[in-house]
Amino acid sequence: MIKKIRCFLVLSLCIALTTGCWDRLELNDVAFAVGTGLDLSKDGDIILTSQFKLPKRNTSGESGQNYFTASASGKNILNVMRNSQAEISRRIFRGQRQIVFIGEDLAKKGVSHVLDAFTRDSGSKMRIDIMIVKGGTAEEVLQQKYPLEPIPIIAASKEHLAIGLEGDTALRDFLISASTDGSSPTLETIETIKKHSSYYIESGDVKSGFRITGSAIFNNELKLVGFLNLDESLILNWIKQKMKRQIITIDKSDFGTFSYSGAHMKSKIQPELIGDHIRFHLTLEGKGSILETSTALDLLQTKNLNLVQDILNKEMETQVLKMINKVQKRYKTDIFGFGETIHKKYPQAWQTLKSDWERKFATAEVDVKVKLNVEQVGTTGPSLYLKKSEIQK
Repeated sequence: MIKKIRCFLVLSLCIALTTGCWDRLELNDVAFAVGTGLDLSKDGDIILTSQFKLPKRNTSGESGQNYFTASASGKNILNVMRNSQAEISRRIFRGQRQIVFIGEDLAKKGVSHVLDAFTRDSGSKMRIDIMIVKGGTAEEVLQQKYPLEPIPIIAASKEHLAIGLEGDTALRDFLISASTDGSSPTLETIETIKKHSSYYIESGDVKSGFRITGSAIFNNELKLVGFLNLDESLILNWIKQKMKRQIITIDKSDFGTFSYSGAHMKSKIQPELIGDHIRFHLTLEGKGSILETSTALDLLQTKNLNLVQDILNKEMETQVLKMINKVQKRYKTDIFGFGETIHKKYPQAWQTLKSDWERKFATAEVDVKVKLNVEQVGTTGPSLYLKKSEIQK
């Protein structure tokens, strides 16, 4: 009896060890999509363009590229994904996708159906970048070449990080903002560029590439309603505490030009309700150094340093308030999360305000206080090219 039990256990162990994965997918049967573009066709269909990473043994293909692109169209996201798969010999895997581009025309129509498909797809990850292609199509961006990266779309994500913004959080942040009372979402914008520059791969008679240009503003229906330029976008991300660092350049005709490199950028929004009057107190802070100046001031002198710091803060207060007023009057869309702060501080009052928040936001009073500290001025006080008689002590 004991021998039979032993034989049974040995056979069971052998069966367990020799069992294989019948549904295993081999690497050479997979096509890795690293970037995706979505556009709206003239007929109202969705155009899906994907950029795939080539297997190493195939990287000596056309022009030595490490990637290839393919496009398909369909009535909705699932339909176009099926049609795209019909053109690719390997199973498409989206788990390594780093970025999604959405053409301006599609963004204006609305992106709710696009995001619904992304969030339901188990093959998609939530931590990816999404960018709106300003004045063009996603397909155009994915067709661009880039000299510094083996796969061009990687450059877009790195450009995003290089200007001090957070990476791979766009989809997550967009969904959070879209589902939060008193907040409307934004996405970074990108556009293709053509100019004569040695930094871009040649394309015909000019060089081509792409660059980050600012932010796209969406309303509560998740439709694109407007844009912010790059400087305005950086201020927006400072307010929303998504800015890691920032270069600020001040140009005043009666003073000169200087640039400030800021870090530890912080913000605080304090709402105030006085009867029917709504006011927001916005405080922006940071620490940094003066990297460049055209003034003749000796910045090692405390009074001169205080003067530069005062000009910096007052000028930034003007720029911040100008950008906020632009959004209030032109777009009437709360992209700053002001309404959310009222919701937290005055939850009962918010129940009355939220149904008409777009109008209330457009007329709300905002005061801005900027506190940027200058902690360093480099290795010299006055510029070294100045004569002693030209230096202002």
